Amino acid sequence: MKPGLFILMFIAVLSGCAVKPVVSDTSSSAVAAKPDNASDQEADVFSRLRGHWDDLHPNACRDSHQLSFNDDRTKMYIKSDDGGWVTEDDKRNVFSYDILSVHPNRLRTQLENEPRLDGEGESVVWHIILLDDNTHCWGRDDWHPRSCTPPRMRCPG
Repeated sequence: MKPGLFILMFIAVLSGCAVKPVVSDTSSSAVAAKPDNASDQEADVFSRLRGHWDDLHPNACRDSHQLSFNDDRTKMYIKSDDGGWVTEDDKRNVFSYDILSVHPNRLRTQLENEPRLDGEGESVVWHIILLDDNTHCWGRDDWHPRSCTPPRMRCPG
């Protein structure tokens, strides 16, 4: 990562601003979220995403959130003791997502009761993208395919 991009992302995280730095989305093919038919590579994205993540420094992990899935891999859950904000009026401790499609390095999801709308007036669709085994970020259907939020880091242990 270029030093200037890291500084921009760090400032954006601290200030709460949303920036969309360019990252690589390595997959363009998708399959429906059906675990019985999921290949090893597709199933691996679930195991690679499962765990505790933090928005800032992974060694601190004071505000970490836990990412998990239901048994049939049709739902993704993000739990945070401190909660997180969807909008300034909508704070949640558990975010529940429907899994729309599975890719080798990302999941295409939709937050239940998503209040944010895209340019077409539809609820936004989110992509959780694995950048490597210890880093992920978020993209959206209505963003450039290589755009992403500041990264989240896996907590140790």
